[in-house]
Amino acid sequence: MKEKIITILFFLIIVASSFYFGFHRLENFSGVDESLWSYGRVPQFWSAIKKMKWKSTTLCDKPGITLAAISGIGLLWVNEDPEHLGQLRYTPKTSQQLQALNNLYFSLRLPVFLFALAMLGVFYLLIKRLLGMHIARASIIFIGLSPVILGISLMINTDAILWSLLPLTLLSFLIYQKENNRKFLYLGGFLLGLALVDKYIANILFPFFFGLIFLKYISDDEAHRAEDYFKKSFADYGLLILVCAATIFVFFPAAWVKPKTLLDVTIFSKAFYGTWRAFFTLVILAAADIYLLKSWLLGTLCDWIKTHRKWLFRTVYAIALFLIAFVLLNTYSGMKIFDFQSVFSFQTFELANINLRFGEPLVIMLSSFFPLIFSLIPAVAFLFIFAVVRSGMSRMKKNESTHVFYLLLFILFYYLGSAVSGVSPTVRYQIVLYPLVSIIAAVGLSHLLYMKSLKKYLSPAHSFFIILLMLFAASIFSLKSIQPFYLSYASDLLPKKYVLNLRDMGDGSWEAAQYLNSLPDAKNLKVWSDKGGVCEAFVGTCSDSLKQSNLKTEFDYFVITAGREAKSVYMGNKRAAELNNSIKIDNLYLEANPYVFRLDIDGRSGNFVKVIKADTLL
Repeated sequence: MKEKIITILFFLIIVASSFYFGFHRLENFSGVDESLWSYGRVPQFWSAIKKMKWKSTTLCDKPGITLAAISGIGLLWVNEDPEHLGQLRYTPKTSQQLQALNNLYFSLRLPVFLFALAMLGVFYLLIKRLLGMHIARASIIFIGLSPVILGISLMINTDAILWSLLPLTLLSFLIYQKENNRKFLYLGGFLLGLALVDKYIANILFPFFFGLIFLKYISDDEAHRAEDYFKKSFADYGLLILVCAATIFVFFPAAWVKPKTLLDVTIFSKAFYGTWRAFFTLVILAAADIYLLKSWLLGTLCDWIKTHRKWLFRTVYAIALFLIAFVLLNTYSGMKIFDFQSVFSFQTFELANINLRFGEPLVIMLSSFFPLIFSLIPAVAFLFIFAVVRSGMSRMKKNESTHVFYLLLFILFYYLGSAVSGVSPTVRYQIVLYPLVSIIAAVGLSHLLYMKSLKKYLSPAHSFFIILLMLFAASIFSLKSIQPFYLSYASDLLPKKYVLNLRDMGDGSWEAAQYLNSLPDAKNLKVWSDKGGVCEAFVGTCSDSLKQSNLKTEFDYFVITAGREAKSVYMGNKRAAELNNSIKIDNLYLEANPYVFRLDIDGRSGNFVKVIKADTLL
């Protein structure tokens, strides 16, 4: 009973802290791409449900159903028509209309945020089942108080839901494998279905779970009879898919009138584009061996690998440590090999020296740990690397080492998928990995405290609680230092001259708009911004368009940001090249231009938001 009370108090403190830092940000923020959901997709989904127009619940290719369902709860407290409010985006607004816009966003963001906080409880229960109470408690601190996880949880964005659903699906499957308990297989299938109707990238779990079937056979010290093991595991894998498909069918009404939607969400989605045939071929060949040859081929191959498994494990750890070391070496040497920032900005791979020297997939793979390592608070980053090193040296308990390996393997598999797809895994694009890294770091903390060299001086049972308090304080300090720009957090390990998240989601737009609103006669001003979020929160006339007709318009002020410079210059100059008297977009970003307002996100001059008066342009 005492432990339960401590756990409940511990959990409430984490949730309350996250709520404290996030609640104010729900209203005072202008994000990127949120307008697509707030004015269109979320209301469209619930309108289609109300009118029983099931086909209209298809919102986009993501497909975003889970997000729309959760966020749409907030529509109960919205009195204005969202579509009508969307028409105000670029036009002059009254104070009442601005407040109506703020209320809309607050109402739609709050359910998403509350869902994220609720998922922390699910994380605790599953991690405790898999790795024990101490590791679960440390993990919840790292997950619940992660600046970037908090930042994405405050937005109307599919990643605000996916960051929890995808890792929870993986944890459920790992518990099923550990305990041979089908309850967690059903839970994994249910969570996977919810993840898939949120964002198609969750399809990556299908091949990974398929691979885990063989990896468990190889990694287990216990001997298995190949025929029995693979037949049962293959049947359970099929059961997982059936539960997942049933979940998709229930929660995606478009599938009721168009069953092919199930395929569009799974094997015909972008995640499987170009690879589903190869994956299906592997599954069919495996099934043929299992049911026709009684697992003779798979058993023989896996038994051989099992005798040499240490080399398999060492190879995976070596690749991970090499990639981490490469990121640290290149960063601290002044990025002499190539600039990570160019890989994760809008100008990705347009720099010829990167293409010629390495090639796109390899560049992505070599760069992938850059956003991850430096967006962790320093203590978590250290514990993560420590855990990988110690697990790679086989110095951990079997259960801990096995699951560190599985989680690390998924991280590498995710990066490989990004590299093959040509998509640079920015902070937001790899947000699903942060809970997994947090768990690995928590394992590292547990192992560190139980090392013989430290047990001489510290009692693990007592010191664990003290260390957790210190890590809690460090996490709170990190949140306070970056408040309210949580998604743009970069630890002090990253030199100040570098920017981690150049593809930000709108940090600074609301603040720039508030400055413009404070100007005399603001309602009659004309502003051009490279981010639409500024226009949304500005009372006057505003444009974010790069079309030729708008480039000839006379503006009073310009709002420019570091994150959009590459894209705006490239697209703007391309469209305005032959126009007379047009504003050359690259002139806006000249460093010598005087500005009337400047905000450096996270104190980094390379991550700026500037307001420039038109008549002072050079």
